[in-house]
Order: sequence, then structure tokens, then C-alpha cells
Amino acid sequence: TPAARRALEKLPQRVIRNPQAKVTIEGHTDAVGSAGYNVKLGERRAGSVLAYLTSEGIPMARITTVSFGAEAAEVLGAGERASALLRRVVVRVD
Repeated sequence: TPAARRALEKLPQRVIRNPQAKVTIEGHTDAVGSAGYNVKLGERRAGSVLAYLTSEGIPMARITTVSFGAEAAEVLGAGERASALLRRVVVRVD
């Protein structure tokens, strides 16, 4: 989304300014589809952010990706609103 892109645009400089920082990118999905499909979809989502960060000069050695697939789907419930919240990437900078 445009809002997600704007948020990501600020991230590379934040990480570059802090050379000790490590980035974890989490790919999440809703519960639609098989578990295997959702894990791969979560990997693709995380991989898109990984590609962006590395293209902006963040070394891969500082980035970890993980796919949670639909593991959190049961927590938020069912329905389109819950599904929309589940389809996301979470980026953590430590």
C-alpha cells in the first residue's frame, strides 16, 4: 500500500545510522489457503521487503526473515476485516 511504502522509505536510513541494528522481517498471512501455501506466501512477503532493504544498502547479514503463515489467524478471528489485518509484514529493528 502507499502507506506501507512511505513507512519503508524511512527504514533504511534508520538502520544505516545504527550500525549495530539487526532487522527481522516477519511475513504473515490470513487463514485462506493451505498451511504450506501460506508459509510460502509469508516468505514472499518478507522477501519483498528484504529485496527493498538490500537494494537500499542494508547488508543481508543484518537481516533475518521469517514466515509465520497463518499462525496468528486464530487469534484475530474470521471475516474480511480480520483477514485484512493478518495479511501483513512486520519489520522489527533491534
